[in-house]
Amino acid sequence: MIKINRLIPFFIFSVIVVLLIGCSNKTIEVESPKELIIKNPIIVKNGNQEFKIIPFYSQILDYLESVSEIEQHEKMEEYYYQKVVEPFQLDTLGKGKGYWLKDNWAFATPKNIKTLEEFVYSLINNQDEINKIIEQALIKSSNTLPGENKTVYLFPPNPDDMYGINLMGGTAGLAVSKDVIIIQIDPSSFNLDLLEYTVAHEYHHTVYMESGEVNSYNTLLDSIILEGKADTFAKSLYHDINIPWIEPLSNQKEEEVWEHLKENLMSQDRTIKGDYFGNPNKGIPHWTNYKIGYQIVNSFLEKNPTTPVRDWTVLSAEEILSNSKYGDRISK
Repeated sequence: MIKINRLIPFFIFSVIVVLLIGCSNKTIEVESPKELIIKNPIIVKNGNQEFKIIPFYSQILDYLESVSEIEQHEKMEEYYYQKVVEPFQLDTLGKGKGYWLKDNWAFATPKNIKTLEEFVYSLINNQDEINKIIEQALIKSSNTLPGENKTVYLFPPNPDDMYGINLMGGTAGLAVSKDVIIIQIDPSSFNLDLLEYTVAHEYHHTVYMESGEVNSYNTLLDSIILEGKADTFAKSLYHDINIPWIEPLSNQKEEEVWEHLKENLMSQDRTIKGDYFGNPNKGIPHWTNYKIGYQIVNSFLEKNPTTPVRDWTVLSAEEILSNSKYGDRISK
């Protein structure tokens, strides 16, 4: 075990956090102790696969300690990179790789350090339950779609930007590579079911990455089908969960979206791809890429119901689209 025998000097107080967990309406009072114990990485084996669940909490605490005495927090970004981003980068991708991480949403520098500390304390105090949920989701996912070994890193969310994670039920994920998943958990609001679902979604991304890279050269169509496949996979495992980001668009809005979508399907432009996460100024609703991707992949499976999971996982985005009911929307 990693033993943290200190409190952040700037915040020597007891914090009570009410933790609302999922549909169970269970309330847990979490008191920040004077001695925190962060457990060693959990190792889970399932068949030929091995999973590690690694909390990145001590690195966050190191960051909090380093900025506690800084006036006006002028070096926060520098310290966050040194204490959190760079260690993660070296641990997962290796020296000289992964410099894009510092610009990724998952590694934006948290400025609200009081709330960040509360998040970390809550996650540490409830790590057994959280680890168990993630373990179950990984095993369920690998039973359906075996792959290579995976490591899941656990982070608190950035308290400066809670809008997206709140919309997604208190959990967000990122597949960093074919081997590495990040899961962010808001301990004040996360939903147990959506945590499982998110793990399954990101797991599918990593298995897909085993057969090919996901990078800036992928087209808009690639990115839409990538999300559609992951949601189709996760929904097949957790079919009773309501997922807000895959609720279908109205028929009228779907037709409107397709009018400009079909002109941009092969675009590699990052701005255009970003628009389909939602751009009201262009008439593109929030989560359009997820919603449209889910509809396309499900349409493909309705027409090709005997296609094995692994086969449609590695099938190209063009083949998925052309063999769905939306195939006629490809520009010739």
